Amino acid sequence: DVGTSWESYNSGFVIDSTGFNEGSQSVKVTDGAAKQSVALTANEGYMIEISGFSKRMGATGAAPSDYSIYADVAYSDNTSLWGQMAKFSGEDNWNKGVTVFSVPPGKTVVGMTVYCMYRNANEGYALFDDVAITVYEPPSLTGGEAIDGSNAFDGSHIARTGHHNDCFLASDTDYGTYTAPYSPSGTEEYDYLNQDTKYTSMGGETCKLNSPRSACNKAKEELELFHYTYLNSGYHQDVLGSWTAEGCLQEIAARLGYRLL
Repeated sequence: DVGTSWESYNSGFVIDSTGFNEGSQSVKVTDGAAKQSVALTANEGYMIEISGFSKRMGATGAAPSDYSIYADVAYSDNTSLWGQMAKFSGEDNWNKGVTVFSVPPGKTVVGMTVYCMYRNANEGYALFDDVAITVYEPPSLTGGEAIDGSNAFDGSHIARTGHHNDCFLASDTDYGTYTAPYSPSGTEEYDYLNQDTKYTSMGGETCKLNSPRSACNKAKEELELFHYTYLNSGYHQDVLGSWTAEGCLQEIAARLGYRLL
């Protein structure tokens, strides 16, 4: 439920008890934002996820460009990272907005100002709920050597541990799955996964349409690169629908699951 730490920005907000994603309240914004200062510490290499749920009511047409959970990030050296936005589609049902960024080398995050923002709209209002800031330690995906033929079948834990990507192709880093985008010259994480998944299972699901990265050509390239065993057939329907429209869904389905035979 809505606490007392939210402040008004521009025309501000009201607490709404008639529509909510969870609990019994949400924040209703017509032209402005609900604002909150968040104290946290995250060193270089850490990942910070900004997320929340929202729905837009009483409006038609495209949503305002900054309809989002919007954050300005403060570093310890008095510099800032402005305008990190977990955007929303403008639908009239609850949908999740997520954005993830990595703390750059030499920087330490000491706080951020978070806004539930809906402004510059000619009509309607937005409800916001379940806003979260999550800090992740640097991943240890490549903390050891990828397995190979010498230990792939020895029954050890590492030989029996697979991989799951929960936001396949959803952003340049798959919403923080990787610390850096793919490079044609290779990256440490991509090279590790390519080797490790020759012997272990790899699967996941899509979570957001992100063309051209989520289009057929790139999807088939990375599915093959990481030897995918399975994908969730129920999510995300926008991505799966685009694969149907482009004509690659049947090929993808036919090439999955070979480890199960």
